[in-house]
Amino acid sequence: MKQVLYFYLNFILLAYALNMKAQVYTYSQFSEFQKKAKTEGLEKVQYAVAQRFHVLLNQYREQKKLQPLAWNDVCFLAAHNHNAWMAESNKLSHEQNQRNAFYTGLNPGDRVAWLLKGSSMQVAWSAENCLLSYVDDMDAIQIEQVAKDALEQWKNSAGHNANMLGKNHGSCGTAFLFSNGEVWGTTLFAFPGQ
Repeated sequence: MKQVLYFYLNFILLAYALNMKAQVYTYSQFSEFQKKAKTEGLEKVQYAVAQRFHVLLNQYREQKKLQPLAWNDVCFLAAHNHNAWMAESNKLSHEQNQRNAFYTGLNPGDRVAWLLKGSSMQVAWSAENCLLSYVDDMDAIQIEQVAKDALEQWKNSAGHNANMLGKNHGSCGTAFLFSNGEVWGTTLFAFPGQ
């Protein structure tokens, strides 16, 4: 009984911590995010899943005789911010049509503009994939499995698969957010030269 109680107490504390860690970032705060991604447990796992997914996505594209996509930090941060909004809203959507603390813009273009406000950088997005899936054990998240599951989920959806195999993209950034057993994922693709 003590073990069961201990497990549930840890799960509740972890869920609380997951919700407290959600944050949106501007591009000027990217170094702050990278520091967290290298040192904090949850941020580190989420970033590792994103990096592994990127490798798997490029392997998939190469199997289809397509050019690999470069990693894009702006797209990654925009995807991260959108995941925070979706988790807070409990809504899988390409449009942020409800304002909350994580609102950064209605559509991907608005969200990129919010991210780059005050910067001389420009990024033109070309497509977006979003997903919601689940993990059974938040204490034992398997990086490889979550990345593979996301790839399979998007491969099995015609529109999302077309986005992953799009010939007009030059780069992309994928982010994942774990919250209360849920996995929120977003990939934002950008045109070449971005």
